[in-house]
Amino acid sequence: MHKDSAPAGHRLRASGLALIRQNRRWLLPWGGVKVLLVRPVHADDPEPSWQLPGGAAREGEPVWEAAEREVLEKIGRTRPPGRLLVVDYIRGKQEKQRAPGYNFVFDFGCLRRSTPIVLPAPPGTGEPAELDAWAWVRPAELEDYCQDYQAARIREALKAARRWRGQARMLCRGLRRLG
Repeated sequence: MHKDSAPAGHRLRASGLALIRQNRRWLLPWGGVKVLLVRPVHADDPEPSWQLPGGAAREGEPVWEAAEREVLEKIGRTRPPGRLLVVDYIRGKQEKQRAPGYNFVFDFGCLRRSTPIVLPAPPGTGEPAELDAWAWVRPAELEDYCQDYQAARIREALKAARRWRGQARMLCRGLRRLG
């Protein structure tokens, strides 16, 4: 998901991610809401982790446009991003040659259960596969799919998406730092 990312030792990377929910009517704490997650295929990562659809912004591309482009590329849906929910700073990983950067999570609203999700080109089509699966996941099950910091980021995005709470969250590796 971060193949356009800046390598370690270079500038910061920026990624646009999409929070897409399946249920419009949800009550405290999560009701029946489910979050769309995708599973990337990383050659350098023996245990890939599920994550929100999205990816790195290209040089000169705003992160909200990157999120919209990536949602179309990753799941075959065209949808404009809503408001900013989370900014999450992620430290770089020298051993994986990944630069530090920011993940911006935007509200992409809700999809109906019947809405088709289309993953990018499968193996054998000439394009390397970026994703191999998608799933609707309840917030209580996030740790079964995601790394801890990603599960925390998604929960904070869900809180920020609630109309009566409405504030964007500032995070560092999934943990709230400000506000």
